[in-house]
Amino acid sequence: MSKAYPDPSPPYPELEHEPQAQPAPYAEPPQSYNQPPVTLIAPTPTYNLLTNVSREPAYCVCPFCKETITTSVNFVNGTFTILMALLFGVLFLLCCIPFCFDVFKDAHHHCPRCNALVAIDKRM
Repeated sequence: MSKAYPDPSPPYPELEHEPQAQPAPYAEPPQSYNQPPVTLIAPTPTYNLLTNVSREPAYCVCPFCKETITTSVNFVNGTFTILMALLFGVLFLLCCIPFCFDVFKDAHHHCPRCNALVAIDKRM
């Protein structure tokens, strides 16, 4: 069974391409040899959290907005809360107790004006 296949198509004619314009190479701006380059360094402000705060709202100056404020306190679960939950869970099968009472949580002091974290009173 011999089949006659058609002749292969003729090769494609060579296409002539016009050379494309190359972009100009990057030229660095001329440097002034009379003066050394100037490096500007802006000081970065560092803010320290207040120390010696209790679990009650504190009267202080906010280091961020520089206003005299009385902090608002939010209680957040921390390491002590989790450890007490493990202890209560093993001893009394009441692992949810530390998550229900603020006594076991960390106190986060926030500025009421700018909502920045001003201080933390950790239980552990």
